[in-house]
Amino acid sequence: MQNIGTKSFMDTLGYRLNSKNANSNGVFSSDNFNQAMEFKSQGATGNGQTQFSSYVISFTTQHTDSYEVGLTTGPKNQQFSGIAANIYSYQNGYYNMFSSLYGEQRALNPAGAPLKAKDVVSDWDKANTAMAKIHTDYLNNAQINVLRNKIQNNITDSDALTKIINEGNSLNDAMKNLGNSIGQYDSDGKFTDHKVDTTKASDRYQYADSDTKSTYDNTTNAVSNIIDKSNGTYADQATVEKLTDDENKAWSALNGVKPTDTDKITPNVPEKKVPVANTSNLTETEKYQVKKNVEDANKGNFPDGTVVTVGADGTATVTYPDKSTDTINGSDLVRPETPETEADKITPNVPEKKVPVANTSNLTETEKDQVKTNVTDANKGNLPSGSQITVGNDGTTTVTYPDGSKDTIPGDKVVEGKSDADKNESKVPGDKVKVDDPNKLTDSEKEELSNNLEKLNPGTVVTIADDGTATVTYPDGSTNTISGSQLVTAKGNGNTTNSNVKVTPTNTNNKINKDNNSLGKNTANAKAGELPQTGETNDSQKLSVIGMALMGILGLFGLGKKRKKD
Repeated sequence: MQNIGTKSFMDTLGYRLNSKNANSNGVFSSDNFNQAMEFKSQGATGNGQTQFSSYVISFTTQHTDSYEVGLTTGPKNQQFSGIAANIYSYQNGYYNMFSSLYGEQRALNPAGAPLKAKDVVSDWDKANTAMAKIHTDYLNNAQINVLRNKIQNNITDSDALTKIINEGNSLNDAMKNLGNSIGQYDSDGKFTDHKVDTTKASDRYQYADSDTKSTYDNTTNAVSNIIDKSNGTYADQATVEKLTDDENKAWSALNGVKPTDTDKITPNVPEKKVPVANTSNLTETEKYQVKKNVEDANKGNFPDGTVVTVGADGTATVTYPDKSTDTINGSDLVRPETPETEADKITPNVPEKKVPVANTSNLTETEKDQVKTNVTDANKGNLPSGSQITVGNDGTTTVTYPDGSKDTIPGDKVVEGKSDADKNESKVPGDKVKVDDPNKLTDSEKEELSNNLEKLNPGTVVTIADDGTATVTYPDGSTNTISGSQLVTAKGNGNTTNSNVKVTPTNTNNKINKDNNSLGKNTANAKAGELPQTGETNDSQKLSVIGMALMGILGLFGLGKKRKKD
């Protein structure tokens, strides 16, 4: 199509401006499907010489009537498909022209009416007859077009046509199986559970591992890309059959199982057993007491709707809302009424604070002793005289009563792993930071002090209070505190040196608190009757020493005796 100014007209093969040598079959001959359109442009140079230029766009395509019916129709009933293009041509002095191509133009007869495919392609009707023998219910359009081309290219070979027809029908059956692998063509309900939406809503998919789900998703997408009637990609039978097998395997591999209440819940066993007359045949009253004990021990543990039933031997069955069950043996819930052991009557108290230990699986003797002390202190007045307390390697504490019966306290109830603060003694700079006001540090003084401490204690975060008190926070969140008097001194003071200052953890995690009263004390000096080296001079101490020396001198001259007489 050419646009000359505002005028459009169809160019034809061999057309020349003001020439009558036109090809009346339109832009290409009735048997030429390779050349879509030829463009011509004419113009003048300004000196009277005519210019001509030509553009030919060619490609290979094939259509069926079913596709041509829906093509856009031009002003002369021409129809276009296949490609899109635009060609611009400009001539000076005479014409300003350009041409546009929107696609392949369907062949026209001399009257300008579109030709039928059968009028252009030889043996078109024979090919249609052969195609009619192929079932195409499940084939995508790409597969149908390939089969059509094969038939058209072998239209004179009857044996080849038979093979192509058989190939098409076999491929159609394979495509049905492929569709059924995702429940697409399930007419009798055999593949309902294979439907993609059904599968993805199922527990077997929802709770499957990520790799299994990913394999299913990828394979299912590949299936969908082929069975799409309009936009599906071409696939031969071997490809279709392999993909069908892959899809079925991916579906079968989905192994997700929704966790039951039983999987998620562990019933708590009541601390006290119910005394019963016959442990093999409980009364209804005894069963009720067992039931109540189990329910009370599991408040907040059992979901709403949980039902507890008790058997003749005291065994409790816990039925959860999802109908899954747990059981607690009767021997854990009931005991004979007589004799009653001290373990039956007594419940040891658990200490409020746990002992921090280096290894919760292998306590030291010192750590065991501390656990024993804590349990003993927590049970003053609760345990009868003669009770023995022993502590295992993991902290498990056994209370043995005078009658030989026993109670145990699990190790995790009485010990815990040491925190970073427990394991580390915060290091203090050798020299104190000199500040204007030890009770009100400036931001720059705080920053200097913080930087000093963080360098000495790698991996920690240090915060400084107004009075210089430092909080050293370790990666696990535990902390040590260092008093400001150990870190800062007023400008002008002479002694600014710390001597072997050790810092112990503060009581931030219910650990045993070694408070700041011991921080910064020089043990050796303390034993010698000296003051700790705080960086501050003690004038009274100096005067005392001088006074003692003078008294010694005066004694040499008998002045001491004189005072005694007075």
